[in-house]
Amino acid sequence: MRHILKHILLVALATFLTANAHAQVSLNVKHESARFCSAQYHTESGVTSIITQGRDPQIIACLPHGAVLDPALSVLSFEYQSDTGISEFQIFFAPELNEKNSVRIYELKPTHDHSWSTFSLPIADIRQRISWGDINGNWYLRLDWGNDPDKRISFRNLIVRQPTKAEIASKARSDADLHYKEMLGDNITAYLNSSYSCRVTDVKVSDFHITISGTTDGSGNYRLAEVLPYQNLTELKQFAFTGPITERNFTVQVKRNARYDGFNYDRLLSKWVIIRQSGTSHDIASHARYASTITPKANPPEHKPFNKKGMLGIGTWPDKDGIIDIDTIHCGTLGIGITLNSFFHLTRINPDDIEFSYGGKTYFADANQVKNTDNMVSNYNQHGCHVLCYVRCYPPNLNWTDSVVSRVLLHPQCNGGYQCAMNIATPEGLNAVAACLNFIGDRYSKPGRRIHVWATQNEVNANIMWCNLGDNAPEMYFTDYYTRLMRVMAYTLQQYDPNAAILAVFEHNWARTSSNGSQYPARNMLSNILLSSATEGDFWWGVGAHPYPDNQPDFWAKDLPPVVTFDQSSPKVTFKNLEVLNDWALDARHFFKNTTKRPVFLCENGISSMDNSERNLTLQAAGAAYAWKKANALPGIDSFMWYSPFDYSTDFGLLLGLRYSGNDKAHPYHRKPAWFVWQAADTPREDEVFAPYLKVIGIDSWDQIFHR
Repeated sequence: MRHILKHILLVALATFLTANAHAQVSLNVKHESARFCSAQYHTESGVTSIITQGRDPQIIACLPHGAVLDPALSVLSFEYQSDTGISEFQIFFAPELNEKNSVRIYELKPTHDHSWSTFSLPIADIRQRISWGDINGNWYLRLDWGNDPDKRISFRNLIVRQPTKAEIASKARSDADLHYKEMLGDNITAYLNSSYSCRVTDVKVSDFHITISGTTDGSGNYRLAEVLPYQNLTELKQFAFTGPITERNFTVQVKRNARYDGFNYDRLLSKWVIIRQSGTSHDIASHARYASTITPKANPPEHKPFNKKGMLGIGTWPDKDGIIDIDTIHCGTLGIGITLNSFFHLTRINPDDIEFSYGGKTYFADANQVKNTDNMVSNYNQHGCHVLCYVRCYPPNLNWTDSVVSRVLLHPQCNGGYQCAMNIATPEGLNAVAACLNFIGDRYSKPGRRIHVWATQNEVNANIMWCNLGDNAPEMYFTDYYTRLMRVMAYTLQQYDPNAAILAVFEHNWARTSSNGSQYPARNMLSNILLSSATEGDFWWGVGAHPYPDNQPDFWAKDLPPVVTFDQSSPKVTFKNLEVLNDWALDARHFFKNTTKRPVFLCENGISSMDNSERNLTLQAAGAAYAWKKANALPGIDSFMWYSPFDYSTDFGLLLGLRYSGNDKAHPYHRKPAWFVWQAADTPREDEVFAPYLKVIGIDSWDQIFHR
């Protein structure tokens, strides 16, 4: 019925649009409103040219005075030119300027050879939600052109218009896709929250066999069924394998490997469920269960960081001081990244590339990347450091990614983003992802060349930008994908190191979601991962958090209610309210197998010194002292990793470094005041170095920064 109603509405809309005479309304660009950018209007061509000057460059465009938009005008569009493109383009629908009334576009793609591209954005939903333009009022847009300085863009013909026939058809397809994924998410939620009379109680994985045990109520024709990672249990009509259950308390043993979909599949990655067979149909009769115990291929000793202090990005340092800082800052944890679609290939690219096989398929590890990673990890191990590695994929259009292997490794629904979801949706993709993980798990679990913690993708609750699974990815649909990916990582990597934690990685939005569904609350995702752990078998996972301040470097004064609070409903978690994350970690309901606190790594954190003025450098250093004092004292937090060692030109205009950029003409790579704070942290000189910043923050004692 819902499909029929949507179709009728779309047909009615198309008919209405064809008959409507008012096809578009132009907006007036207010060039005098430009902030953090220069704006020049060319009268003859009607082109506005902008050069960005700093963080958050913006300009206002207004509807004509007294204009009321016809409901049929549901697309915002303009033409633009830009050689470099614009990251983090954001449109605010005013007069009420807030994030809820905005749409964030991760990238305006570059144009080439002075050609013009058209940007179009469907705005029917946001118009309906906030009544934008529906009545006579002060309606306008604020266009924010990213966060990077020295970007050049020209645009013209900024209008609100009717959708084209092609756009109407595309919207109908998108709505149908979204409806299916919402339905799938609802089915997953219902399944996870259901009670069943039968149970799979144990799944033991040995070198050659998998042994599944469970119990039934004895009242039906029950069978044991296998579910592969790229299959949706709630929608399955046929299973890769089913076997009879002949006793109420049963044990079934199967071979560990099977030939499925053209690959030699490792059933380590499967989950097992009891079904009630009735003719050719079936019902789910239990929760499925993944591996409970795995016979390890290696078992290196447990390793803990020698302190909570860490650094991310030091391995890419282009200057000799990068090695000196390892010795002088004494970080217990150092972070690296492995990008699968540049680390691996489907064919040999260089003569020294390392050939290996998995699932009956041959792959190649890039010789140069392996060498660099070997050296980095070995160097960190020699310093006694805990090593954390982000495992991720980048878009295939970058000059350092392999576009051939990307077609296999990237999720088929990925349509952009800074980083891309991995492909566990197809047999070929799953085999390739598992092959890459198996290679790095084996290689980097060796004494002296060991990675201890693995971060699954990056800031996944900002999925469109940092773990792109396409535009239509409702919260539960995405969380189910991500949980299955975490399990593929865990079961593959932990064969080689059972102590290696798998981190779910989130940015600072804790209980807040975006209006367009492109951002999920980390709290919600964690609750659903915990639900999967409780019903389908727990595994050793933890949290990777990025609690960047919400605003200026003096976050202690700026991160305020209602955005930053000290309860579990806080929209954001920043350094100001780290107690929220700490309380979550110490809640026994969230423990691994109800006994052990899950690891929590603040695995990417920094404070921008904004313009590197003396005042902001001081605030950055004071913020570093505040954040360290709080994180180090909270028992739920295991590590605090600073990003970045130096100012990095592509960090969206943020100056997060402990040192200046190498391109800074006055102080290339020189140490900022925050460097000395970070060096002194967890040393006998900590209180001496930190003391001057008490006055900057406006307190008498560090005890005053904690929420009691």
